[in-house]
Amino acid sequence: MEEWILRSTINNNWIFYVCFFNLLIIALLYRTFPKKVIHLANFLHIDKNVKTPLYKHFVIEPFNIGSFTIITNSLSLFFYKFFIEIFDSSLNLFDFFYILFIITITLTLRFFLVKYIFSAFSVTNNVESYLIKNQSQNTLLCVSILVLILIKEYSFININLILILLTTVFLIWIRFSFLLIYRYIKKRENEFLYIIFYLCAIKISPWLWIYHSIYETRIKLL
Repeated sequence: MEEWILRSTINNNWIFYVCFFNLLIIALLYRTFPKKVIHLANFLHIDKNVKTPLYKHFVIEPFNIGSFTIITNSLSLFFYKFFIEIFDSSLNLFDFFYILFIITITLTLRFFLVKYIFSAFSVTNNVESYLIKNQSQNTLLCVSILVLILIKEYSFININLILILLTTVFLIWIRFSFLLIYRYIKKRENEFLYIIFYLCAIKISPWLWIYHSIYETRIKLL
């Protein structure tokens, strides 16, 4: 135990609390919605999960709020660590909250924009199954990121091993994301244009804007 305490410093103690807070959310979700969490984690059975969703993607409820919180916190911490390693090692807790604010606002706006667009085209019910599965995969990815960051900060495991594990997680996530898209389009060829629009204009472009806005407003000016 002494080795773990010595590894902790004043500058990164808050990272532990961020990770612990999100792991606590996971535990509360599992205790309150065990079937939904099991359904969310069962990412291997893509067809089964898409056809028999236990929750609705566009409904604002505690489970979806908890999942959204895990995603925003994990990705904010990942961006924070990425910018520290690549651009500026002097970033602090304020910068993390700034990144968290940018990501939270962007993803919130994207959520309501996606809901409005698909509702306007009357395809909300048809596409919701895909979005539910996509949300499940994103949540699992973010949980994995949290665990790896926690291990990296408070253990003596070689950083190269952490990077290999992180890369493996991303590759698995990419594989299943493309597989999900392929299976969805294969069964709904008439909705091909909708899904392409979603991927290009709604799913990818916000992340480019997030990276650009954080880099221009914080990193580049420091």
